[in-house]
Amino acid sequence: MNRVTPILLALLLAAAAAADEPAPRPQVTLRAAATASSGDLTLAQVAEIVADPAVRERLAAVSLGPAPLPSGLRLLTRGYLRLRLRCAGFDPDQLTLSGAEQVTVSAPAPARPPTAAAPVAPAADLPPGSPAAPAPPPVRLDWGAAVTVVACCGLIEVRATGQIQGRPTVGETVKVRLAGSNAVVEGLLLSTSLVEVSSLS
Repeated sequence: MNRVTPILLALLLAAAAAADEPAPRPQVTLRAAATASSGDLTLAQVAEIVADPAVRERLAAVSLGPAPLPSGLRLLTRGYLRLRLRCAGFDPDQLTLSGAEQVTVSAPAPARPPTAAAPVAPAADLPPGSPAAPAPPPVRLDWGAAVTVVACCGLIEVRATGQIQGRPTVGETVKVRLAGSNAVVEGLLLSTSLVEVSSLS
């Protein structure tokens, strides 16, 4: 009869203990800044993800809404990312979220073809200390502007129309009065025509 040696017994016990250990939580580390050119943003573009390959692939594909317009910005807070994760079927409390408190997503300006009719003056001809051209001001919506309001409940997406209450810019929190009722909801202005909220009630 074969005897189980102490070393083999220790290895078997260690293997059994390892099998009983729960799988480590997926880790999502947010970057402070990211760039996106067009289309929808995904979690992989704004965060480092450490998880099992299958889970990492699902997390990486989580949609975060549209990318900013050329030369524009979008601010994504942790609260907003938790909402998008919940919409994608993940429980944010079962993930380890770390890194930046918010992500600034920028889109590069479109390339301009050179024109022979407008030569650029050499830098030496500019007066010393001339300030750089200021960045264009952010687009501010008018009070009462019509927008589409979207809310996620699990994998279900619900849309409604409403009117902006205030004069926000893209990336800010805004209140919207829903069409056909006096209900006012609060959400994030994703673009000049889209607001995302956690609930339409």
